[in-house]
Formats: sequence, structure tokens, C-alpha cells
Amino acid sequence: MQDPFTGKNTCIQGRVLPGAEARARLQDDHERRLEALAHLGAAAEKCDLRAHSDPDRDLVLLAEDEVALLESAGPEWAELGAAIRAFRALLPLHGLDDFGFHVEVEHPLEEPNARLRYLHSGVEASAFVAVVDASVYKFFLPREEYFVGSEFGFQRGDETVLQADAALGSYRALFEKLLLVQALGGMATEVVEVTRMGVQVAIVIGGGNIFRGVAGGSIGMDRATADYMGMLATVMNSLALSDSLDKAGATARVMSAISIEQVVEPYVRPKALQYLEEGKVVIFAAGTGNPFFTTDTAAALRGAEIGAEVVLKATKVDGVYTADPAKDPNATRYTSLTFDEAMTRNLQVLDATAFALCRDQNLPIKVFSILKEGALKRVVSGADEGTLVHL
Repeated sequence: MQDPFTGKNTCIQGRVLPGAEARARLQDDHERRLEALAHLGAAAEKCDLRAHSDPDRDLVLLAEDEVALLESAGPEWAELGAAIRAFRALLPLHGLDDFGFHVEVEHPLEEPNARLRYLHSGVEASAFVAVVDASVYKFFLPREEYFVGSEFGFQRGDETVLQADAALGSYRALFEKLLLVQALGGMATEVVEVTRMGVQVAIVIGGGNIFRGVAGGSIGMDRATADYMGMLATVMNSLALSDSLDKAGATARVMSAISIEQVVEPYVRPKALQYLEEGKVVIFAAGTGNPFFTTDTAAALRGAEIGAEVVLKATKVDGVYTADPAKDPNATRYTSLTFDEAMTRNLQVLDATAFALCRDQNLPIKVFSILKEGALKRVVSGADEGTLVHL
């Protein structure tokens, strides 16, 4: 798995995810931190600080007296100070010496540390794993000759760091990866619950966390080549999901639209239907097998081929809203929409090709959040979860 922090591939060790209660608690903590960071960014923008390259990180590293000085500058600055304090309450500041580093040396993180073992370094940060419990710590450090927060008068020797405890037990992964791990393990558990209700489940998974064909094409790569790379990324994700499903108690079969017979079996429609009849979970990998088609289109196509009753689109948002809920607090969720209404209101439920295919085949679409525990079961049970798009 590629680490968004270091840009390097990182292995997640361990086989047992935290329990549902622990996962929910960790997710809540992470979401609160993201919400506090978004509030901090909005407050910084009001004070016209967004011109700086990375103001949020600089601001949370301000000394207490500097925060107080900011707050005395006016109402907007007082709001910024409050946002800084709110974020720091969730993610406290610590000195390097709090973690066993010798701050008197020139490069403290390069010195041996009895409590932390070095993992990786990025452009702006380094990661260490605790010897005792394998928790992962991330330290934001100065960039080259500049110091984080230098715009506000930080001097060399101010070894303040921002600490994030992954608290993942045997998982040696950065905190940002927690939601992905949760989603994978949590989704596997929920899929198993649904199959035990007698529901036949087929899954189409994307590869955007590894490589996006559109992104490759945008930087000059041949688009067809980039799309094939994206398809191979979906095979990797499919194998990971299949492994999680097997461990959760389901029997999964990965079927690829691109022939890689040493790794996964090729997609054959009658065989896929047989697996579904047998109660197995079928994972369709490699999209449609053709460039220029999205994962959405692959899901619509496979859904139509196997005679699915509905296409369930699992996203980070719990349905289709009147506006972006992250930007508009007054945005409301649609319980249901017709295809025509979605088109008239220009709601991007699926990409145009996939949307047209579902409409032509009278294949309803249900949009729901993959991050909400129990959401899949509620959707299948007909509860008020997500948004249904239909004829």
C-alpha cells in the first residue's frame, strides 16, 4: 500500500482489525481532527493567510504567547486563535524530548532512540514506531533551511513537533491509513452479514488509491497505457478485498477483465453467475478491460450483465445532496431521485456513460457511505439510508 505521508510502499502487519467499538472510536477521533483542521483552514482564509504554502501546519505550531497575540488583533484573528486551540486539544503539541530524542544535538531524529524505531522520512516529516506497542508517531519538521512556523518568528532550536498516535496495536501504519484499513475490514464484515441474509453480492472496485488513468493522461502519458495501469491497480485492490472477505468468513472469487490467469481467473459471465448462485462473493477486477471507461461504467455494465437488482455505490458521503455538504451546511440529502431529476439538477451520481447505461437498463442506483457502520445492511434491508436513483 502506498503511504500518502512518505510516498513509499508500506506493509500493514497483523491480521485482526480492532473491534467495531474501537474502530468507531478511532474513526470518530480522526473525523473530529479533520473537522477541526477544516475549521482552522477556514479561519486562516478569513485572515488572508492562505497565500502561504502550508499555513495550517505553521499555525498549529505557534507558541502559546503567539496565539494570544493573534487573538488580540481583532475578531477574525480571535476566531483563528480559537481554531488553533481547538485543533491542538485534539492533537497536542509535544517536544522531541518527550519521545526520548536528544534535542541538544544538531539532528536529533538521526540519533539512536531506545523508545522509537525509525520507519521512513518524507519531505516534511519522519515516522517512527514505538518499541513497546507498535504505535506510529509522525513528526513534522522544518523544510530544508526553513522551519515550520518560521513565518511567525520561530528560531532554530524550537524543536516543537506535531504528534499523531496511530494507536493501531500490531498495525505499523500511519494514522491516515486507518480509515482505509477500517473500510476494507469493516466492509468485508458487512458483506459477510449481507450474504448470510441470502443476498447475492458482486463487487466492482476501483484503483484510484494506487493509480488513476485520468491522472496519468493529464501529465502526458498515453491515455490508453495509463488506463491499463489503472486496471491493474484494481486487480491489486481486488486481491486485498478478497483476502479480507476470506478472513471475515466469506468465500470470494476475483474475476478479471484482463487475462492474468496466474493471479486471478478471467471474467466469464456464466461462471460468475454460478459463483453467485453458490453464495460466493464475486469481485470484478480490471474494469471493463478497455481503456477510456471508468469504474462506474464497469459497475453498471457488470450489474446489467448479471441481472442485478440494484447498483450500490459506496462512497465517503452518505447519499446525494443538494450541494456539497462539506462546503454548504444547509445542504440536504435526497432520499430518492428519478434519473431525469438527477440529470436536470446536474447531480453527478455516476459518470455519464454509467448513468445512461443504468437508465437504459432500468437498473436503480443506491448511493451510500462506506464509512458508516451497518450502512450496507440497512440499504439491503430497505431502511432510509443513502439516496435511491430510479426511473
